[in-house]
Amino acid sequence: MGLRIRNRLPALLRRQDPSRRHLRWFNRIGRNLAGRSSSSPHVAPPKASLLGSCLRRSALAGNSSERGFTLLEMMVALAVFSLAALALIRLQAYTIRTAGDVERVTMARIVAQNIATDILTDPAPPALGTEQGVQTNGGVPWAWRTETKNTDDARILRIDIGVASPDGGAPYILTVVRPLQL
Repeated sequence: MGLRIRNRLPALLRRQDPSRRHLRWFNRIGRNLAGRSSSSPHVAPPKASLLGSCLRRSALAGNSSERGFTLLEMMVALAVFSLAALALIRLQAYTIRTAGDVERVTMARIVAQNIATDILTDPAPPALGTEQGVQTNGGVPWAWRTETKNTDDARILRIDIGVASPDGGAPYILTVVRPLQL
């Protein structure tokens, strides 16, 4: 009964409109199935997959304006893609710069820890005041400066170690404390 109703659609709905071609395809299948002998008077058309339906529609679409993309759509897609690509390029430049900063800070920390180890393992306490020097680490000269002060407890010294990178970035500062007598 469902097929008879579909076959009796007004001629206006069954005209040669490209958007209605899938209805004609279902009508053809319905007529073919209705012509077969079946134990059930109600024969439903087979369920088509979404992919199959899209492929049939594209194959049946004869109008060239329904295939492909318009120039405006392509220009918008290209603009969106170029914005995404520029964002990725900026992100890569930021990542490279950050990696360089991390390497610089790591090497400055290593130099400061080496100086702190020398000060803490020396049996004689460092002199109060400021000392400066240059230490080469990794083939790069690192300028360092130590400032030794007394704390509230006269038996403990506070030593601030600052290491400046050769490229003039902010110095890395390490503070250690040491007893006056070991």
